[in-house]
Amino acid sequence: MSSNGGSAWTAINSGLKDSSDVFALATIDGYLFAATDSGGLYVSSINDYNWTAVNNGLPATNDVISLFASGVNVLAGTYGNGVFQSANLGANWDATGLTNVDVLSLAANGNTIFAGTDSGAVYMSSDNGSSWDTVNTEIADTENVLSLAIIGANVFAGTDVGGVYVSTNSGNSWTATGLTNSYVSALAVNGITTYAGTTNGVFLTSNNGQAWTLSGLSTTVVSSLIVCNGYLYAGTYSGVWKAPLANLGLNEIKENNIAVYPNPTSGKFQITSPKPQVSSIEIFNALGEKICSLPITDYSSPISINIADQPNGVYILKITTVNGIEIKEIVKE
Repeated sequence: MSSNGGSAWTAINSGLKDSSDVFALATIDGYLFAATDSGGLYVSSINDYNWTAVNNGLPATNDVISLFASGVNVLAGTYGNGVFQSANLGANWDATGLTNVDVLSLAANGNTIFAGTDSGAVYMSSDNGSSWDTVNTEIADTENVLSLAIIGANVFAGTDVGGVYVSTNSGNSWTATGLTNSYVSALAVNGITTYAGTTNGVFLTSNNGQAWTLSGLSTTVVSSLIVCNGYLYAGTYSGVWKAPLANLGLNEIKENNIAVYPNPTSGKFQITSPKPQVSSIEIFNALGEKICSLPITDYSSPISINIADQPNGVYILKITTVNGIEIKEIVKE
């Protein structure tokens, strides 16, 4: 656990084989999965952090290097044997339609699954893994796609040469982000914030990759990341660490004079600023899906917004000002 911006983390390695390199993490139904180099796959309750091996049905080499939880399924990417999935918390694993490839990274949204491989190839399945097609051309075949993450229609890909790429059209085309020339082996998302695990710690962005901020573990090789129950978990060459999301920094620009109230709200709320500086407001749900975009042409304050037609929950406000971007949260109940 961290209380100082992510620079101090707590190890949670009970039951892991000594000196395990943790390549990937995934969480589902209160359980945390860890893919290691020495004991295959492990699972632990997030209440006690005692790890147990779960490798039945996986290749005998136990070379699982990527994980992703989607619905009731946990997906496991392997060296040379493609993608496997389990619907019973890892008790048994079955092969999918993607075989005989090194699957370095996985991400999913509903029945759509993305798999990152070596030689710059990204595969996509729209039928929960039964069939697959390649979807990228812009990532060079000299790069390995080490990590993937999805926010709405945006797909992020972390590579070992060119840093992070982003696709804003579900993988049809890709462009480089502001985190370049970095070895990005892990990506995770929370709301509209994307976290990147690199050879020099954890970075974050809340503006679709235009700018990135260092957020801790700066001298650590971070090989996997996962968000769960208000924490960011990091798999490293020295086991698993965690830090509260609240301490990792969310805002790219901090405008102390912008206020959102009432918060919580039943639907209607206002954004106030003492001077005409807000140019647009975007609202995202907890899945990272944009539900509203408001260009501001009337610069009078306050700005009134109504989300009464949306379900109860936490929403992220991306407020663009003359000085940059500020991120706020509002709770509808």
